[in-house]
Amino acid sequence: TDGHTRLLAWYLHGHKKVACVWEDIEMDWDAYRIYVQWCEEEGIETIADLKDRILDPNEYQILWLDRCGIMQEELQASRNK
Repeated sequence: TDGHTRLLAWYLHGHKKVACVWEDIEMDWDAYRIYVQWCEEEGIETIADLKDRILDPNEYQILWLDRCGIMQEELQASRNK
């Protein structure tokens, strides 16, 4: 479900196709919609759009992982109202 990092590495090594495997897991569709909205706001439509947005580990922690964590906390709080 969170394969954008691996997919970007695959793309940067010159691959143009990738095999996909269906995961039969429970998805948080509310969170997924927010991720898609973030991508739309940043103009990210394909994996190629990330090639000039590579972050160092500290930036990745702050700009992506922490952001996702905050969003998850906010979603959970809104569900508990």
